Order: sequence, then structure tokens, then C-alpha cells
Amino acid sequence: MEQLHVTFCSKLRELPELPPTLLHLDCWACQALEALPSSLTATAVTKLLCGGCSFRTLPQLPPSLIELQAGGCRGLLQLPALPEGLKILHTIYCESLTALPELPASLSDLNCSGCRSLEQLPQLGHTGLTELNCSDCQLLKELPDMPDSLEILQAGALPLVTRLPRLPASSLRELCISGAAISKLPGSLPRLQELSVGGCEQLQQLPEQLPAGLTFLFYSGCSSLQQLPAQLPPKLAYLYVSGCTALQQLPELPPTMKELDVEGSLRQLPDLSKCPMVEDLSLEGCDALENFRVGGLTLRLRCGA
Repeated sequence: MEQLHVTFCSKLRELPELPPTLLHLDCWACQALEALPSSLTATAVTKLLCGGCSFRTLPQLPPSLIELQAGGCRGLLQLPALPEGLKILHTIYCESLTALPELPASLSDLNCSGCRSLEQLPQLGHTGLTELNCSDCQLLKELPDMPDSLEILQAGALPLVTRLPRLPASSLRELCISGAAISKLPGSLPRLQELSVGGCEQLQQLPEQLPAGLTFLFYSGCSSLQQLPAQLPPKLAYLYVSGCTALQQLPELPPTMKELDVEGSLRQLPDLSKCPMVEDLSLEGCDALENFRVGGLTLRLRCGA
């Protein structure tokens, strides 16, 4: 037998001894399952999906393991040593997990979002991580320096984090940061294509020059943000601004703009007739905005009853 799938078996309490030929074990959402058999260690399993179970610990993992997904094991207290060839580790909403073991250099994808007892992340610089999601790890006070391979960083709902770590300028494509106490963003990320910032109430300004290749820009709940850079990236296509109550106007928009969504206290919009590619325009709660130009016309707004 090479594969064993026993998912959503809510009354299953134990598994039999596992054969050494086993390659894939999926026992997802077996809520009564409190342990995996120790024979797992001697199998050839490369993919282990064991989320949503009642484990407090896991047995020694087989050296062959490439992917471990244990999300939703809310009682899981610790992980064993990780195999040297592991590439994917997901511990989403393992709310009792206070620490992660040393990570192997082979790791490329780490998702520990929702691990609300996790107090720190292990060192990452030696790994080959391309994607990291550490959102909603509310006890984290800082993030370690990121490896040069990182392409995507999602770091939301981190209220104790006051600064971002060193980020890889040569590889980072997507950065999502929200609910953090940061006051500034890094200024040199030339490969960045998507930037999302939400609920960072102490953030007052952005870097004077955003990456030239940026196509997606999202700001929400940054109540101290007073202005965007005077010149937006030339490839910007999507701009979303919501709840940035100190922001009263936008700079000139590039002609590549396709979607503009604004909610808040804007008093002035740039001339949208210079943006012929706009497909979706949404203005909500801009009570002080009286008119704007689009398609060569000046549109006057009446807000309220």
C-alpha cells in the first residue's frame, strides 16, 4: 500500500501500524484521533496531511517527508525534529504551539498563520523559503531577517511588531503587512509587484519612490498616512485606498490604471481622463469630493440626502 486516505472520520481514534511502502498519508479532520502510530517513522511517506486532529505531539517523522500540513491541530504543543528534505510546512491555527523547531535548508513554503501562542520564529536566513505567511501570530514581537530567496511575505495582525526585518531586494514580489505598529516601510524593493498595507495606524508616509514594477497598491486603515508619493509607479494598474482618514488627495495617476477604489475623506481626485484604461471606478464616503474629471468631462457629485 502506497496511499492511505481516512479524512473526516470523526470517530476514528487510532490508526493501524503503517506499512513501510506508504508514500502518502491523509488523515485530515479526524477529530478524535489523538496520535499517529510510531511506525510512521519507518515509512517512505513524502506527504503527510494531518490537520484538524487532536494531537498534542507527533512521532518522529520519516526522513523521506517533503510536505507536512498540520493546520487546525489546536492542541499541538510541539513538533519533532524536521527532516532535512522538508519543503512545505503548514501549521495554520495550531494555537497551542509556542515554538517551531530548527528549519531545514530545503524549506520553501512556511505557513504558521494563526499560531497565536508562537512567541518567535526560528532563523530563516539559511533556508530556501520563497513564501512565508506568519499572519495572526499575535505574540510575535519581531521577525527574523528574511532569506534572499523570499518572494512572498504575508504578515498581518502582528500588533507587537514595530519594524520590518531585512527584506530581500532581489526577489521579493509581494508584501502584505497589516495590524502592525510600524512607522515606515523599506525603501528599496525593486522587484516588488504587489504591496498591501492595512491597519498600520502609526505609518505616516511611504517611501518617496515606489518600485517601478509595482502593479497593485492597497492601503486600508492607515489613519496617520497623509500623502502618497508624488509620482506613482508607471505600471500601476490597481489602487485601493480605504480608511486613510488623513489622506485628502491622490497624486496624478499613471495611464496604466485599470481599477480605482477609494473610500474615505478625499477632497480632490486627479484628472482621470488621463487614464483611458480605467474599467472600474468606486468612490464611497468621499463626502467632501465635489467633482472630478473623467473622459474629458467634469462630473459633479451630490452626497447625502
